[in-house]
Amino acid sequence: MLAVDADAALQLRASTNTVGAFAKVDFTIAGLTKYADPFDPEIVDLGVEFVAPGGRQIVVPAFFAQEYERRRPGEDGAPRDWIYPLRAGEWKASFAPSLVGKYTAAAVLKDGVGELRSAPVTFDCVPSNAKGFIRIARKDPRFLEFDNGEPFFAIGQNLAFIGEQQYVTVAKAEEIFAELAENGANYLRVWTCAEDWALAIEARKSAWGRSWSGRGRIVTDPDDPTRKCLFMTSSNATQEVNPSHPVALRPSTRYVVTGKVRTETNVALRLELQGASSPPLKSAAALAWTGFRHEFATGAHDWRLGAMRFRLEGQGAAWLSDLSLKEIDSATAGSTANLAVAGGNLPPSSSRGAEPRAASSLKTQSGGLVARRDGQVARATPELLWEADVNRPMRGFYNPLDCFLLDELVSAAERHGIYLQLCMLTRDLYMNALTNAASTSYERAVTDAKKFFRYAIARWGYSTSIAAWEYWNEMNPGLPTDRFYAELGEFFEKNDPYHHLRTTSTWGPSAKDCLHPKLDLADVHFYFRPIDKARLANEVEAVLERTRWLREQSPSKPAHLGEFGLADDKWRITENMRRSSDLSDMHNGLWASALSGASGTALFWWWERIDQRNGYPIYRPLSRFIADVPWNSGEVHQLEANCSDETMRVVGLRAGTLAWFWLFDPAAAWEKLAFAKQDPPERREIIVELSGWPGKAPRLEWWGTRDGRVTESGTPAPSNGTLRLKVPPFRRDIAWRLVGD
Repeated sequence: MLAVDADAALQLRASTNTVGAFAKVDFTIAGLTKYADPFDPEIVDLGVEFVAPGGRQIVVPAFFAQEYERRRPGEDGAPRDWIYPLRAGEWKASFAPSLVGKYTAAAVLKDGVGELRSAPVTFDCVPSNAKGFIRIARKDPRFLEFDNGEPFFAIGQNLAFIGEQQYVTVAKAEEIFAELAENGANYLRVWTCAEDWALAIEARKSAWGRSWSGRGRIVTDPDDPTRKCLFMTSSNATQEVNPSHPVALRPSTRYVVTGKVRTETNVALRLELQGASSPPLKSAAALAWTGFRHEFATGAHDWRLGAMRFRLEGQGAAWLSDLSLKEIDSATAGSTANLAVAGGNLPPSSSRGAEPRAASSLKTQSGGLVARRDGQVARATPELLWEADVNRPMRGFYNPLDCFLLDELVSAAERHGIYLQLCMLTRDLYMNALTNAASTSYERAVTDAKKFFRYAIARWGYSTSIAAWEYWNEMNPGLPTDRFYAELGEFFEKNDPYHHLRTTSTWGPSAKDCLHPKLDLADVHFYFRPIDKARLANEVEAVLERTRWLREQSPSKPAHLGEFGLADDKWRITENMRRSSDLSDMHNGLWASALSGASGTALFWWWERIDQRNGYPIYRPLSRFIADVPWNSGEVHQLEANCSDETMRVVGLRAGTLAWFWLFDPAAAWEKLAFAKQDPPERREIIVELSGWPGKAPRLEWWGTRDGRVTESGTPAPSNGTLRLKVPPFRRDIAWRLVGD
């Protein structure tokens, strides 16, 4: 139950009193003095109620956040990204107003006791040049537009795995955002569900091993069946402490490691850290949990926690629990500088554990806030080794560091005009619960997903750079997920005041998801593999075939290929792709998808390959070529053309007297260029005929698809409603526009 200091009013503070339309106002909320789980609205239901101009009421949930200091690579000697918790967590809210005028806001807290409301604060929303959020186009639901009516067409790729141990760190991602924006790209699909190898808000990240190699031997606490601990024997005598996030430390700073051990009579553990080994750690009495403490100092150039392990000595068993690492301050400093074995039990580190026995008036938060029942907030030192907590729930705990990393990515997207399709939920935490739509486990999964997205709306929903929430990456299409999407859709309609688009993906084509009324964007993933070549000639045919399937399933929805690329038959990058510097598959796939009738380009998967070969300039000519397509006009449709050379592939769109076409020579497919080393010949004397052109002659522009230049122009005259175009000599591909009468 949430308790509030009766002597302290709930306090709401706004970051500004004037904000532009669709820009963010940040709020901090004070006056909460004790709570058990800051992520569970069944325990802490805290939000901000707004009264907009005209009297409309809007409710935005608040969120609990840990603040961090970030230093970029090389800054003050820090390696790579260095991210360190600053202080205890705090309650916040963020809001992006859309209507110009005066707003009134008040924080509202609800718990089992009743309701508490803050004094109101006011701010003014003034006009801005912001385009607003991305919406389904009102005149043509196959395409997208901004709130201000400007059309939006997604041009971009995947950048799924972002993390300190990945090729793309947050700092690298910021560089990529800038490269994309400079070259006309505007869209990225980013995972926040990458388990323990990259960014994942809700995931099984562990200091005791990785998902693909095991996570140590976790067992039930012998003295408490409601808790877990680490178990070691002489057969597994060494246990590394290796979090998925490298632990940042401050140079020239003192730290303390605490925990509990339980050992058999002739067994002890030693902690090896900073090149030194501790005295034996063992039970004060046989098989009794005994607390320990070890203090150490970092050197002037130490920015990371070095190798840390526990080693078992003797023949027998030992148990380890509640491992913690914190910076020492005056409230936590011990009387000794070396490791010492303490009698009795130290308080557990888990936010869901029992309260400290020696100070039962205190309760520890996940983010480090400690408050006393007398209303005085004590200094709390954030936990640095939260991944060592084996009692942390996998669903319902939103790890503070990855939440901060997503804050940074969203801010970078806003700076560079990049729109994000965020793949949010970690599939394998939910998939097994979704086998029976009538089961209690299914119901629990729906409830947990709603809580997750409540937090996501609260923390990142304000941003116009969030294009879409994607529920999963590649859920099993055979599961009965209709109920899940229906209930989550109703939840979003009620709780997302910004009405972001919603989508999902499956590991095989799923017509039912494309048709589901509570999913806004149809999505399919496809990799062109050797096994496909019996039915598909090249990557262009693959893009067009999959887009055609999407449009058959979702004729009245935005739709795109959320993942696309070449791969081997096991969906891996091929050795030829690794060796070749050619990115013609990306070039060809982008142009084909842009003119296929989809609502965005195919989003290529192999981002490391694109970055290493500087593929970003490939976006620029395409971005310029389709810049004037009126996607949301209700007039855009695919247009067929007849080509004198039947081996050529023509893909085109028309809107009234405007048209955009791309002519592709299959001899320029990636496999023939990069693998077979066959350079296509120059093509000449090719004629393309377009029917349905009565009236005046349109102006024609021929474009180079690699440099974005107009190579020729003219005004061909229609004859009996047919335009007969002689294609200039070209190699590989060429594009042309008809730009009106």
